[in-house]
This record gives sequence, C-alpha cells and structure tokens, in this order.
Amino acid sequence: MRALILVFGIVGTVLFGSAFVLSFSSPLLVENLGKEIIRIEIEHRLGTQLDTLTGSRMADLAQKALGRTDSEIAAVRREIEAGIPDKVASVMTDMRRADCECRKRNAVYMQQRQATQLASLIQMRARLVEFIESAYHQTTASLLREFRIFTASNALVFLALTGVTARRRRAGLQLALPAIVLVTASAVTAMLYLFAQDWLHTIVFGSYIGLAYMAYLAFAIALLCDIAFNRARVCTRAINGLASSFGSAFEVLPC
Repeated sequence: MRALILVFGIVGTVLFGSAFVLSFSSPLLVENLGKEIIRIEIEHRLGTQLDTLTGSRMADLAQKALGRTDSEIAAVRREIEAGIPDKVASVMTDMRRADCECRKRNAVYMQQRQATQLASLIQMRARLVEFIESAYHQTTASLLREFRIFTASNALVFLALTGVTARRRRAGLQLALPAIVLVTASAVTAMLYLFAQDWLHTIVFGSYIGLAYMAYLAFAIALLCDIAFNRARVCTRAINGLASSFGSAFEVLPC
C-alpha cells in the first residue's frame, strides 16, 4: 500500500510539475489542448457583446442617428451570429500558429463609455476579427493562469503526499484517504480536459470555482497534516468508522 501511494505521489508530482513548466516553455501547446474551451468562451463573450450592443440605450441612440431601422439592426445581428462560428474557427487556426502576425497585434478592446456610444452592430460586423482576436488573447490569458494555478497546486500537494508517505513509515491505509482524493480529482479533471471541454469550460470560468477548488485543496492538505502531525488519528477514526458501518471488525491503529 505505501509503495503504491509513494509511486502515485512521485508520478503526480512529476506530471503536474512538468505541465506547469510546459505552460511557460510551450504556452501554444496548452492553447491547442484547450482549444474547445477557448472557442466556447470566445463565442460566449461575443454573444454577450451582441446583447450589450442591442440592449444599450447609447447604442440605440447611435443606431437611430445612423438612420437604421429595427429590422435592419436585427438582420445585421443575425448575419453576425451566423458568421461567428466560422470566423472564430478561422481566427483560432491563425492564432495557434506561433509565427502568425495576429499574435503580435495583441488587439485590445476596451468597453469605455465613449466607445460603447459609437459601437453599433454595423461597426461590430466590420471589426469582428479584431473583437475575436481580443477575446482570444483575454481567454487564453485566463486559461493559462488557471492552468498554472491548477498544475502548481497539485504538484505541491502530490509532493506533500510523497513526503508524508516517506516520513510516516507506519502509516498504511491512512495514506489511502488523501491519495484517493488527489488521484480521483486529477483523473476527473484529465477526463474533462480530454473528452468534455464544454463541462470544463463551465468549471474554469464558473463564478464559484475558486471556492470549490480551495475546499478540495484544504481537505487534501488537512488529511496530510493529520497523518504528518497528529499520528493520523482523524484518518484512523474515519477508516474504523467506515469499517464498522459495514459490520466489519477490521481496525487500524494510529501511526
């Protein structure tokens, strides 16, 4: 049991540590792995921008000043919405090339009051590529930041698991609790990243992800601290309680 957990700890530390370093040495690789997350977020941001421009009183005044009717504005919006997926796909293909000039432009779109007043749907249609490039830069920056926080945090916790396992030689089943928490969370995240990036997008850009992730880390660290500094009394009690609930006489002792 100890040997297996020690292997898990070492492998987890190396994998997450390598991924953290890779995010600095090859950020384009992270972008390619998360391309579906980026696409979903860009289309979401563009949709939000369309809603803002359509519902904004300032934009409404600007559109009326240009002599646009509601039907014309609606037609333009439908045209923009219909073209967004293809345009996003085209821009993202270019952006994922390291030598593309579009990466150097680093277009920045600031939603200032004066810009909002002038930004009609007509202007958005003309500047759609610029908007997509801007959204791409902002989204990839957020994704890289979250990726680095996730990999660094997990590398440190797996390193702690390795250290505690090596130090507490008498601990056996108690080490299984933090190991199960870490391995399960890592496996679920890896599956989401590879096969369900629409769900992972919700997690990465969700409002409460920070709190949920901190709770997960705090739980894993608390279990490790119990083993390292409290002779695994809490973990031992949890294991014995679980065994007792199944009617087993099995019992482990504090280490």
